[in-house]
Amino acid sequence: TRHWAYTQRGQLHRQIDEEQRGIALTYDAAHRLSTLINENGQHYAFRYDAADRMVEETRVGGQRVTVEYDSNGWPVAVNYHAGTGDFAAGLPKGEPQNKALRTELVRDAAGRLVEKRTTAHHYHYAYDALDQLVRAQKLAVQADGSLKPLYTSTFAYDTAGNVIEETATDETTRQSHTLRHSHDALGNRTQTQLPTLPGQPHLQRALNYLHYGSGHLHQINYSQRDTRSPDALAVHQLISDIERDALHREIHRTQGQVQTRYALDPLGRRQGAWSQPIDQRSPPYQASDTHWQRAVLSAGTPDQNPFDGLMKAYAYDKVGELRQSRHSLRGDIAHQYDATGRIEHTVRQLFDAGQTPHQAQPAAANNERFQYDPAGNILDNQAQAALRKRTQHLQEGYVRDNLVRVYEDKRYFYDGHGRLIQKLSGKHTAQTFAWDEENRLTAVTTTRRPGTEHATTQTTRFDYDAIGRRVGKHDNFGTTVFIWEGMRLIEERRGSAVISYVYEPDSYVPLARLDAEGERTEQGGLGTTQDAQQPGTSKTIAASASQSSATGQKDPNYSQQAANDTLEASYWQALNPKGTVQSTGTDGPSANAKLCEVYYFHTDQVGLPEELSNAQGQIIWQAQYKTWGSTIEERWEARRLHGAKVQGQTEGDIPQGDRQEQNLRFQGQYLDRETGLHYNT
Repeated sequence: TRHWAYTQRGQLHRQIDEEQRGIALTYDAAHRLSTLINENGQHYAFRYDAADRMVEETRVGGQRVTVEYDSNGWPVAVNYHAGTGDFAAGLPKGEPQNKALRTELVRDAAGRLVEKRTTAHHYHYAYDALDQLVRAQKLAVQADGSLKPLYTSTFAYDTAGNVIEETATDETTRQSHTLRHSHDALGNRTQTQLPTLPGQPHLQRALNYLHYGSGHLHQINYSQRDTRSPDALAVHQLISDIERDALHREIHRTQGQVQTRYALDPLGRRQGAWSQPIDQRSPPYQASDTHWQRAVLSAGTPDQNPFDGLMKAYAYDKVGELRQSRHSLRGDIAHQYDATGRIEHTVRQLFDAGQTPHQAQPAAANNERFQYDPAGNILDNQAQAALRKRTQHLQEGYVRDNLVRVYEDKRYFYDGHGRLIQKLSGKHTAQTFAWDEENRLTAVTTTRRPGTEHATTQTTRFDYDAIGRRVGKHDNFGTTVFIWEGMRLIEERRGSAVISYVYEPDSYVPLARLDAEGERTEQGGLGTTQDAQQPGTSKTIAASASQSSATGQKDPNYSQQAANDTLEASYWQALNPKGTVQSTGTDGPSANAKLCEVYYFHTDQVGLPEELSNAQGQIIWQAQYKTWGSTIEERWEARRLHGAKVQGQTEGDIPQGDRQEQNLRFQGQYLDRETGLHYNT
C-alpha cells in the first residue's frame, strides 16, 4: 500500500511507497517548497525571490543552480555552480571539470527565445508570424570574440502548420541536406523526399505513405526518379503493406517474403508476433487460439514445424508489467518485480536440442538479480550479499551523492557537475569523458589494456547542431554523419554507404532500413548544397521486392541479377524513349537505376530490435540482450525463420563489410560501438 500525508493547508508532506521507502517535503512561511528529502535521506533545497520565482536550487553533492529573470519574469540566465567532484587518475583536478557554467537567454518582445549564449557557443533562433521556428544556427565564439557559424537548420511549413521542408547545413564544409514532406488534406504525411546520394544529385529518393480513412497507414514504399529527364518515371519498391483490425490497430505486416501477424490484448498490448513465409495461410489470430498455442509450445522441440516460422509470445501481470516472454529461437525469459515495479530478477531458460524450455536448465550466466538503494540507484548484488553477511547493512560508498560509484568491476568518477569523467572497467579498459557547457558528451578516449606494452588508445568525438541533435561522430578511421527528421534519426552516412531508417507511424520503433551506395566523399557522404529541387507530379512504375520461393529460398528459375537487370532496363527505357540504354562501361545497364536493399526489423514488445530479415525472407542478424539492453550475443548469419542455417546459393541479401552493423537499440537509442555507450534522443 502506498501512503500520502498532507499539511494542514493540503500540501503533500510525505509519501511512503509499497516498499516503505519515503520522500518528505517541507515548505517555507510563504508555503513554497523549500526542501525535498529523497529516499536516501539526502536534501534538495529551494530558494525564491519576492515574486515567488525560484532563484536557487541546491542539489545533492553540493551543486547549486541559480536563475536570473528580467522585468517581465522571463528567465534570462541560468548559472550552474559545481560541487566538489572526484579526482580521477590522469585527469587534472578542478578546471575545467568544476568551473561554473553560465547560459544566457535573450528574448524578443513576445518572449520568444532568439539567442542563447554560453562561453563557447551562441545560438540564434528565428520565427515566422505564427511563432513557428524557421531558423536555428549554432556559432562558435572565437578567441577575439567574433562568431564563426557552425551549423544551420531551416524549416518551412504549409498553411496548416505541417513541416514541409527541413534543411541542415554544415557551415564549415558548406555541405547540406534537405528533407521535403508532402501531406494530404487531413495533415497525414504522404511523402518524405530523402537527401540525394553523395555524387548523385539528380537521383530523387522518397518514402511514400498510403493511408485510408482519417489517416491509418496501410502501405509504405520507396521510390527513385532521375530528375534530369522531365518525363522520367519514378520506380517504386514496396517496403510494407499493413492490415488493421476494426479498431484500426495493426495486426498484419508484410516484410519482403515474410508476413508478420500480431495478437493484441484488449488494452492494445502485444501478446504475440508470428512471422511466416508470405504465402502461408494467414488469418488473424488471438493468443488463445489453439493453432498458435500448439506452435508456441512446440518451439525449440523436435515437434516444431519449420513452416511455423518465428514466434514471440508475451504475458503480463495484473499491473501491466511484462511477466514472461517466449522466443521460438531462444527460449523463455521471466521477470520478477518488487511492489513498486522495480525489476528484481530475470531468469532465462534457453532452448536446447530435444528439450522444451521447461526442461532446459536456466542459463545461470545470463540470469540477473538486481538490488537498489532506497532512491533507486542500482547496487552491486554480489558485493551487497557478501557485505550483509558481515554487517547486515548495504554498502556505503557504492552510491554517493546519488551517483553510482562502483558496480560489478566498474568504477565511476564524476566532476563537480555530476558528469561522468572517468570509467575504469577492471584492469582491461579505461575511459575518459569530455563534456560541453550544455552537458553534451563531446569526446571519449578509450584505452585498452592500460599500463601495458600492448595498450591502445582511440578517441571518438561528437558534433551537435543548433537544436542539440548529434550530427557527427569522428573516430580514427573516419566520420559518420547523422541526418534527422525532427528528433528522429532518418539516415546515417559513412564514406559512400548510406543507411536510411523507416519507422512505425508516430513512434521510434524501427520498421525497416534501406541500404544504398553513393560516391565516396571525404566528409562522410553528407551530400551537397545542390540537392535536387522539388519536382512536379510524375508518372510511376512499380517494382516488386526480390523474387523468391515461399520458403524464403531463391527460385532457381529466377535469377536475382536478372530481376535487377529487367528493372533497370525498364527504368532506363522510360528515360530514353528511343530504347537506348545508358552506358556504364560494362555489359549491363547503369547501376544508377538500382533500387536500394531493404532489410526488415523484428522487435520485441517495446520496440527493441531482435532480428533483421532480408527481402528473401531470411533472418540475417540476431541479437540477445540483458535486462537493461546490453548485448549478450550478436550474430550476422543467414538463417530460416525457424532457425535452420541457410546454405550456399540459397543465401539472400546480406550487408557486407562496414555495413554489418545494426546500432538501433531501445526506442531512440543508438549504440556507439567505439565507446560502448548509447546515444539517446
